[in-house]
Amino acid sequence: HAFRLAMSATPNRKDDDGAFGDPDVIVTYEEARKEGAVKPLIGHSYTYRIDTISAEGDIVSYTTTELKDEFGDGADMEKKGIERNMRWSPHYISPLVSVPIERMVRNQLNTGLPLQAVIGAMCVSHAEQVCKQVKAMFPELRVEWVGTKNGDHGREPEINKQLIEQFAPAQRDMRGKHEIDVLVHVGMAGEGLDSIYVSEVIHLNAASLNNSNNQENGRAARYLDGVVGNINFDSCSDYARKNFLGPHIEQAFSEEMAKPCGLCGKLPCECKPREPNNDDDLRLPDELPTVLIGDMELIKIDSNEPEVKRTQRMFATDK
Repeated sequence: HAFRLAMSATPNRKDDDGAFGDPDVIVTYEEARKEGAVKPLIGHSYTYRIDTISAEGDIVSYTTTELKDEFGDGADMEKKGIERNMRWSPHYISPLVSVPIERMVRNQLNTGLPLQAVIGAMCVSHAEQVCKQVKAMFPELRVEWVGTKNGDHGREPEINKQLIEQFAPAQRDMRGKHEIDVLVHVGMAGEGLDSIYVSEVIHLNAASLNNSNNQENGRAARYLDGVVGNINFDSCSDYARKNFLGPHIEQAFSEEMAKPCGLCGKLPCECKPREPNNDDDLRLPDELPTVLIGDMELIKIDSNEPEVKRTQRMFATDK
């Protein structure tokens, strides 16, 4: 042979566990998006808390980081939760789940496409509870959950396989005729899941910046005309803390871009001069209308949108 061509979406893997070594040619996600090969992606950071119910019936509130620190991940969380008779409160899934799914339904109507959502849960009991809540909130959608069998929790391998096939049919001529709109999972909707219509990826855990979560984000990457892939995560996650917000989430796929800049120490790099913004000189009017807020549950969603940043600057500079 004259040469050997090996192609991989993830050549740089954990512990250098790559099959082909370092690539000679690299196409970044941003470059692929500009070529129209993949969807544009937008990262949304949500500030919220999770409520659990203790054995005594008390409501105990955690951030996702606090929950992970106390109970661990996956099977560890399941085991410790059982030992302490912890249950999930039915209120915790809003708005990190409700806002993206409402957007998915709205985009289904706007595009006429059978868009889907993937929700990553913390453990199998968590996945089962989330599935029940999403079904209750969106009865018009077909919702299921998958997770490896762990004691009394989880599902048998053949059931998981069947449900994943219903979410992303292997046959090309069945694409768009899937039987499940929303798939809640624990580590089973990442690498290898050949999904096309996913427009929302939701991380209910404190998503670390790693290949597994990037693979899950990649389920929303397949190109669809006029469709954006939305990646939703907790404000405690690596994606939020390292500022992969808005279109910057596309840079998280690149091993080099996922490291702080050696000059400014920022992630993403802020060395490039900021383009002038004609709105920078906007000031709040002297007289402001009276605003009465009666009740509000959502604390914050940060999608790195220009109007949000502009408003932040105005509040910071005007009294």
